[in-house]
Amino acid sequence: MFTLPEEFPGLERIYKQYKSTGFNILGVSIDDSHRKWLNAIEKDKLTWENVISPGGFKSQIAVDFQIFAIPSNYLLNKEGVVIAKDITTQELDAVLKKYIGD
Repeated sequence: MFTLPEEFPGLERIYKQYKSTGFNILGVSIDDSHRKWLNAIEKDKLTWENVISPGGFKSQIAVDFQIFAIPSNYLLNKEGVVIAKDITTQELDAVLKKYIGD
């Protein structure tokens, strides 16, 4: 789910549809500017939880998840195991329909 700003409306729809089932989104920024990060959240009207791990590609989260490009995304199961990486919102929707239902 390459989370480019133009995909946020689809991601928002998926989030609202599945959040009552335990599905959650955590947006993680590796930006060094706290102000730019907050402005982007407000501009894009992101309703899910967002955190910042400053330091760019040397930030702890980027190192831990081997993030070499932005945007990157990971789909984890309930046990915290990565089950998909860099999927589109359409692929995410299909996975959630398969495992959670409508």
